[in-house]
Amino acid sequence: GTLLGTMPLGVNRQPYVLLYDGQYLWANFRDGPDLIQIDPVRAAFLSNRPVQSGSAEMLFDGTYLWITSPDQNAVTRFLPRQGIVDQTFSTGFNKPRSLAHDGTYLWVGNLETSLMVRYRPFEMERVDDFSTRGGEPWEMLYVNGDIWVTLPQQNVVLKFRASDRTLYGEFPTRGAQPRGIAWDGRSVWVTNYGDSTVARLRPADASVQEVIRVGRGPEKVLFDGTYIWVRNSQDGPVPRIRP
Repeated sequence: GTLLGTMPLGVNRQPYVLLYDGQYLWANFRDGPDLIQIDPVRAAFLSNRPVQSGSAEMLFDGTYLWITSPDQNAVTRFLPRQGIVDQTFSTGFNKPRSLAHDGTYLWVGNLETSLMVRYRPFEMERVDDFSTRGGEPWEMLYVNGDIWVTLPQQNVVLKFRASDRTLYGEFPTRGAQPRGIAWDGRSVWVTNYGDSTVARLRPADASVQEVIRVGRGPEKVLFDGTYIWVRNSQDGPVPRIRP
């Protein structure tokens, strides 16, 4: 690929999550309340919108940006077109982190309780939950009726059916500390933070089809429609993989 340029974000910190909502890019930060809006065409800084401090994961459901704040025990619903916080909800438990949307419900994974809680997203009414049986749900992914969850402490990914919470099983990723997870339309990709690899899994049975060595501390993985991109927390270069 060709590096087209870089741009300042207006804050002297490393962004944690970069998310595209179909029109703008959004960047958040674990060590502050900033939510940066970016024009991806002009690579231009547009605005800095304050949200809950210490935000972690972000999810776009087609209308709202959802943002977890583990240190505040909160989830924020943000209107990206208006650039304003619609509402912030207390989760009632400690360390909400991961997010998934199954087309109807919002799922929030909680590090301390090992629960993935299902909500009606408009009123944030709790419906039910699913236990990872002691594992910390680091990231979640919804694919074709199923929810996948990375569990770094167990070195596995967990897969269950979203509609009735039927557990398919826990599956090793042939690596240590799986964290990031993404879908390219054919395969599930998981970063193994502890041993600098990315694993490609077959969605039908979660079997590992390929393991690729990338940089140190791979944490985030993203599919842009053509390539798989990996963000390494301990390396500068961003690996690009052709699926």
